Amino acid sequence: MPAPDLIDGEPEWEVKAVLALRHFGRQCQLQYLVNWKGYLVSKNSKELAEHLQTPDLLEEFHKIHPKVVKSIKMGGTQPI
Repeated sequence: MPAPDLIDGEPEWEVKAVLALRHFGRQCQLQYLVNWKGYLVSKNSKELAEHLQTPDLLEEFHKIHPKVVKSIKMGGTQPI
């Protein structure tokens, strides 16, 4: 397994691909299923949107899956 990069003294692993999105919890938080570069598929994990530093991969995911809801606002959902 590759060692994480150190960014500002904190370990960071590189996301290879964003695979899925779900909303969960009372605040309907966004959580993405991600595949990590250099790791087996069995190591895929669900990560909160705010923890991901991959705007290009998130944009690519939403282009491929345009009907997936990207954000939830009070009173309804907002598809992209």
